[in-house]
Amino acid sequence: MKIIEKKENPLLSRTEILAEISFEKATPPDEEVKKQIASQLKVDEALVVVKNIYTEFGSPNAKVTAFIYDSKKALEKTEPKPKEKKEAKKPAEKPVEVPKEPKKEVKEEKKEATPAASGTQTSESESDSSFKEEKVAGKEEKK
Repeated sequence: MKIIEKKENPLLSRTEILAEISFEKATPPDEEVKKQIASQLKVDEALVVVKNIYTEFGSPNAKVTAFIYDSKKALEKTEPKPKEKKEAKKPAEKPVEVPKEPKKEVKEEKKEATPAASGTQTSESESDSSFKEEKVAGKEEKK
């Protein structure tokens, strides 16, 4: 690990670190980077907070932004509290099945011929009327 920039921030009681790390396979997790920073700078690991690890695709290097606080109190005052993990929900009981009502058939009403937009009247052809009669006959057989 190579420290690129080290800046003191007395208002927040911390030291801000910008470092570059090298790795061989996958990007190391925050906890591993935190241990490396703490061991290199000889500070308590509990006071180190890794903010970001920036990598470029295919590159075995990454830039790290980390904060080293002067005390535990300063860390708790500045850093957001970690979110607690929610408890796993218990599996819900099987829902009660409600019997489904059969669908009611809606009868189609014959539409009367209306004048079309062109002003001419339209009438049903024989094929349309016979089709409707077959449809009605088929419904009656089902009952």
